[in-house]
Amino acid sequence: MVTNSSTNVQNVNLSLTIDFENFDIYELPWCFWHEKSTKIPKRLPGIYFLIDIYDNKPVQYIGMSVNIRNRLMSHTKRINFNAIPELQCVWLEFVNLNEIEQLERFFIKSFLPKLNKRFVS
Repeated sequence: MVTNSSTNVQNVNLSLTIDFENFDIYELPWCFWHEKSTKIPKRLPGIYFLIDIYDNKPVQYIGMSVNIRNRLMSHTKRINFNAIPELQCVWLEFVNLNEIEQLERFFIKSFLPKLNKRFVS
């Protein structure tokens, strides 16, 4: 199970309805990487997680977008996610664009995905 057990929720100052104490990535909607163009709703804003269920540190990448589906389609140009078997795309719909970057930063610092460059150090 991928949870936020190592996070310091007291440092999060977001006006969200997310229960960070019980947040579980596997309770979010998801699809396999090869299904992203048909399974992810159009024009969906939020945070997305790319998960390799066979890795001992499964969260590979975390990003944000005002259109998750389009953003994931553009990722094929930079990183070959097709090389990761059974890669899952998990998303958290989030419409408050004023706080979305802060939320992305929180999740990156919590999960430390190996393919993220921003906010990891």
